[in-house]
Amino acid sequence: MKVKKVFRFRIYPNKNQIAFIHKTMGCTRFVYNYFTGKQKQKDIYWYRVNEMVQNG
Repeated sequence: MKVKKVFRFRIYPNKNQIAFIHKTMGCTRFVYNYFTGKQKQKDIYWYRVNEMVQNG
């Protein structure tokens, strides 16, 4: 039987660390949204091409 353990830690960042965390999360959010948009464009393009191939 596997036993899983969980450890929870509470952090108390200072003002500089909070600013750094916010910048990091902002950059992460931007990159995620950017590449999600790129993937959606590829999906739309693939759908159009597939439709053209099927219709001749």
